[in-house]
Amino acid sequence: MHHICLAIVQRWSLRHKVWQRAIYDTALIHTNIIHNVEDASAPHHRLWWPADSSR
Repeated sequence: MHHICLAIVQRWSLRHKVWQRAIYDTALIHTNIIHNVEDASAPHHRLWWPADSSR
């Protein structure tokens, strides 16, 4: 089901290259913001990634 949705999105994106680029750039910005927030709250981040905490 996820692959079907992905195929539809990719097909739609091919017709809307400008939108695809804009969405991609926006996603990158949001990813950077989320990453910075996660870095700021390191203890909370370790809860989601136990492998990172090397005790």
